[in-house]
Amino acid sequence: MNYEETVEYIMGISKFTKKHTLDNTKQLLKELGSPEKKLKIIHVAGTNGKGSVCAYLASLLSQTERKVGLFTSPHLEDIRERIKINGEMISKEIFLEAFQSVEKIANKMEEQGYHYPNFFEFIFAMSLFVFRKEKVEYAVLETGLGGELDATNAVEKPVAAIITSISLDHTDILGDSIEKIAKAKAGIIKPHIPIIFDGNNETAARVIERKAEECLSPNLKITKDSVKISKITEKNIDFYFQSSYYCTSITVPFVAKYQVMNAALAIKALETLEISREISTEQLRSAIINVKWEGRMEQVLDGVILDGAHNEDGVKAFLETANELVKGRKLIILFSALKDKYYKKMIERIATGLSPECIIVTQISNERAASMNELETTFRKYTESEIIAERKIETAFSKALEKKGENGIVFAVGSLYMIGELKGVIRRYYHD
Repeated sequence: MNYEETVEYIMGISKFTKKHTLDNTKQLLKELGSPEKKLKIIHVAGTNGKGSVCAYLASLLSQTERKVGLFTSPHLEDIRERIKINGEMISKEIFLEAFQSVEKIANKMEEQGYHYPNFFEFIFAMSLFVFRKEKVEYAVLETGLGGELDATNAVEKPVAAIITSISLDHTDILGDSIEKIAKAKAGIIKPHIPIIFDGNNETAARVIERKAEECLSPNLKITKDSVKISKITEKNIDFYFQSSYYCTSITVPFVAKYQVMNAALAIKALETLEISREISTEQLRSAIINVKWEGRMEQVLDGVILDGAHNEDGVKAFLETANELVKGRKLIILFSALKDKYYKKMIERIATGLSPECIIVTQISNERAASMNELETTFRKYTESEIIAERKIETAFSKALEKKGENGIVFAVGSLYMIGELKGVIRRYYHD
């Protein structure tokens, strides 16, 4: 298979296999030569912010001469976004080589009575194969779903673990309470390995601290009181964070306040690693301000901001920033969501938390997409704003720009999958 055929094959894997036990993933890694045992791994779980924390931490670690791997999900446009080394996507050639190696092992395992890996397990194994082949020293791994039973938890000895903010999401799998979800996330805590976590939710914090105590793991809690915001502009936020090693003013290149907590978590995690002594204060500040993480309060065109908020807590954080940015301008909302998310609660928060002149709903190209008609009907329950339903993403985006005019502002929110499709539309029609 060539590259395009390989990507099509991998994207179809989830259609004919399901999530398996950790033992199945551990066997897959063992057959690959246990690449995880040759890496210094930082494991990151959480409901919101884990991708951003991973990006910050990988950027910080890359300030040294070491090779740093980054495994995240989902991707927005290119599947290779999931596997990066020192900020760059791997080549198509290396991607193909990794696929061929993992596929060979997967077929062998199936013959031996094991299960063929699902999509996430497959590409996770590919990432570790690549990191070992490319002589990566540090690897930052983002969980896919939960923590305890996630494929990434096949890693038995990370050098540190991070848990970001926790809220209700994937309740059909992880549980219907903060305590149950926190317990699932806390499953990544390993004996004697430091755990750095967002402690703003007291219920979640108690669960994490209890698990850390059981594992005799040092636990480092970061809350909003740990940071002090000094300045907010339309492009970034300056804040002060005094840690045990670094004491300086830091700038995040985003307008969302939640990014301050995410950056603080990454900095605190860095301090638990020996490599931190090689990174100066200036390098730290440079690593944070130059981090790239798309689809999170990202301004892609003048007056057009994309945000991947895809659950109720994410939308709450989105509204906090959005209200500060609108400043009397004409507001247009472009919205879509997955049907297995709490999209009705998300819609209620957006409709009552903002005063948009127009709301445009669309339907993403995903089998899990919420019906465009259902989204429209739900919005009408909470607002008298004009509502337009456009099935095609490009048509919906064009309508949003038309409604925005010269001085308005468009927020596209509700799903990272929609953000990915929009990025493709913008690249094809507005940048190329």
